[in-house]
Amino acid sequence: MSALGMQLIRLDSTAATVASQNSVLERIYADRQLFTHSAPVLNIGGTNPDPDGTYQLADPPTTPMEKAYHLVNDPKAEGFKKWAITY
Repeated sequence: MSALGMQLIRLDSTAATVASQNSVLERIYADRQLFTHSAPVLNIGGTNPDPDGTYQLADPPTTPMEKAYHLVNDPKAEGFKKWAITY
């Protein structure tokens, strides 16, 4: 990921598919330690369908929504910048 200092990613109401939203969440989760903005925001809601899975704590997270939970809450105290995610 090259834009590691970004603050806002907006995909809300863009007719994004579940697969494309899943891909965004998977990539952000994979690179979570690399982002540098103090309060990054991801908005994938609006008229878009929800990403796959249930927003819940899972260890390890396996679905995009479980990874979203980890990005918002950092339950393992990994120390990455926590995200605000709207879906």
